[in-house]
Amino acid sequence: MAPRKLGIRYLHLLSQGYFEHGLYSLRRMDASALFYPSTSKAKAAAAAATTAAAGRKREGEPFDFALAAMGPARLLKQVIHYRPLAAGWPYRCGPSSEVFARFGCGGGKVLCADAAGLAAVYDAEEQSFVPIPAMNSLKGTGHVAFSVSAPRAAAAGDTPSSGIRSGYADVLSAGSNGKRADTVYVLDTSGGEFRNASCFEELAYGGPREGWRWRPLPPPPFLQQDTYYGVARAATPAYAVIPATADGGGARVYVSTATAATYAFDTAAREWSKAGDWALPFAGRAEHVPELGVCVGLSSDIDNPYGIWTVDLAGAVAAAGDGAPPAARHVGLDLDPPPPEPVPGEGDPEWLLEDQALVSLGSGRLCVARFFNHYYDRYTPALAVFTGVEVVPSGGGSDGGFSLIRHKSQYISSDGATMRVL
Repeated sequence: MAPRKLGIRYLHLLSQGYFEHGLYSLRRMDASALFYPSTSKAKAAAAAATTAAAGRKREGEPFDFALAAMGPARLLKQVIHYRPLAAGWPYRCGPSSEVFARFGCGGGKVLCADAAGLAAVYDAEEQSFVPIPAMNSLKGTGHVAFSVSAPRAAAAGDTPSSGIRSGYADVLSAGSNGKRADTVYVLDTSGGEFRNASCFEELAYGGPREGWRWRPLPPPPFLQQDTYYGVARAATPAYAVIPATADGGGARVYVSTATAATYAFDTAAREWSKAGDWALPFAGRAEHVPELGVCVGLSSDIDNPYGIWTVDLAGAVAAAGDGAPPAARHVGLDLDPPPPEPVPGEGDPEWLLEDQALVSLGSGRLCVARFFNHYYDRYTPALAVFTGVEVVPSGGGSDGGFSLIRHKSQYISSDGATMRVL
């Protein structure tokens, strides 16, 4: 059986050192190294790893032995740096207010915007930055940014008679070959001073005459409610994006609030609606897997954060006229949890999970990134652990269940740097 090809091969790793005063380093990691050639080989390796892990627990070996078995990740030599022009005061924002997102479905471009909204797109293939218009307003720490790709309709200006010189091609839209249109959405759910007419906006291509521009979108209804408290500072709300349908329907963006309600935005109609008085069971973004028809996300349970869950969000919302929450199904663990309790003076201290992220790579395969710090020893480098996983139909029962196949894990010593993965 031929290996399944990843739709996105490279992960973008952003790191910012504690003393680097706003300077970001951007490198790429080959995500194909996280996967075995086939699902059967991954299952065999997972079974062997389970046996070895049981032996380590019986012998009382620390979590470090599991990290050593993973092996270090190998990053591409190419590295670029990005320093935001506006950072911190007087913008009253920290690094969490700076916006980074994949640009388009190809995975080779990254949108970067500073605390004042000044933006550019980095093209990893060309190793170049392309300036784009600034956002209409700065964003707070509770923002989310994501790219949506949809079938492209012919623009009025894309004709030989439009007055645009022959052979003209926009450097950002040329890669889509005219068949798909990429749009980046930035939604700020922080509330407070960031609750304005441009708290939700899109970066879209308006044809050769208009080019790329930011357009304000209707703010979500929950930001207009006096009872809305916003999300926790520097936290990311749970959200999921269901791609556009083949019949011309728009993509749907589901966002859960801190007050346990979920709202949906239709990108074609440009309208919000309430999905129900329930919250998505995910931490941050859940990835839609079209091959399976479900959303896959990391657990929002702070006491058990290593679980992976699936939700048939589109089907459940369409079928539930009473606003009932969609059923969430636990499919497995991406990583064996570190020891739950630190033991001072005995062995290694506890590893604390500081942050996490999930990136869809296509074909039902995903990368889970976990960022750890030591509880006691501040001189021990922090670690980022990357695990390749695959969600497959379980094959049993009539409930359409799924199971998780764990592939390989690799780690990176972050040396105290704040890291993000795209």
